[in-house]
Amino acid sequence: MTPGIRKQQGLSLVELMIASVLGLLIMAGVIQLFLSSKATYRVQEGMSRVQEVGRYAVDRLSYDIRQAGYIGCGNLDRIPLNVIADDPPDFSPGRAVVGYEGGAGWTNPTTIAHVAATDVIEVRGASELSLTLTGNMAAENANIQVKDNRLGVKSGEALFITDCVAADLFRATTVSTEGGGTKVTIAHSEAKNSDNFLSKAYRADAEVMAFREKTYFVGRADGAADASLYLYDGNQALELVRGIEAFELEFGVDTNRDFAIDDYRGASSVADWNEVRSVRVALLVSTTEDVIPGAEAHSFDVLGRTVDVDDRRLRQVFSADIAVRNRLF
Repeated sequence: MTPGIRKQQGLSLVELMIASVLGLLIMAGVIQLFLSSKATYRVQEGMSRVQEVGRYAVDRLSYDIRQAGYIGCGNLDRIPLNVIADDPPDFSPGRAVVGYEGGAGWTNPTTIAHVAATDVIEVRGASELSLTLTGNMAAENANIQVKDNRLGVKSGEALFITDCVAADLFRATTVSTEGGGTKVTIAHSEAKNSDNFLSKAYRADAEVMAFREKTYFVGRADGAADASLYLYDGNQALELVRGIEAFELEFGVDTNRDFAIDDYRGASSVADWNEVRSVRVALLVSTTEDVIPGAEAHSFDVLGRTVDVDDRRLRQVFSADIAVRNRLF
């Protein structure tokens, strides 16, 4: 052994304690970093989810509100609508778009409980898809022949036929297909209509469209912890998105009929729904779980309605002004 050099015989108690403390400090730092990163991720994920829900809800509402009163082309006010359908749908220029402030006056056709103080909106019009006639009708009471049935038209369904000069609302009595689906005949007899005569014998430039009625409301299904935006299409209530805490509407009215908005008002203050030219929509969207470390108190202004909260959820208000395109000329 080289003189003056001593071999390591082990660790002293002091050295062991120092090493243990250093190890614990490093481990605590790693754990803290992990927890901090996880908390940041939860917040970012929650905000992304809120933005996704808000954008989707506004886009869905915007699309259908823009289509209110659609009847193929032109303004419903300027195209005479002849109605021969039995038990006709509630459709007229003044019923293309209708709102209910806080749900007052609205009859809920679903089993989903409407959330108090949230607004409701109904929009009506023709389907965005249409069927093209294969040729001219021989007479006003002739069956309607179209190239296909991509709308899935069934017997008893309310349909429009229009050529942008006139329009008829009737019910299909029978729908038959020939030629492997390349020719479809739609009858409109008195079995489901007050008359089998349309207002005119339409030519090949006419289109056939289905009647569509859509209702948007905020509801909570049995046992659901969070409220959702629902769409009722006349047959069933479809849950679109969850986490909707407020839904407010204002309607831009044109009281002097110069096709310019005079002011915005709540549904209860709209005297003539035919004067509505645009709709202002606002939604308060929240995460469906706690994502921030501690409870925070906030107040949100949702179109004049103040919503106070004090919890660990993230929220954001989404709003848009939506023009009713078929009322702008």
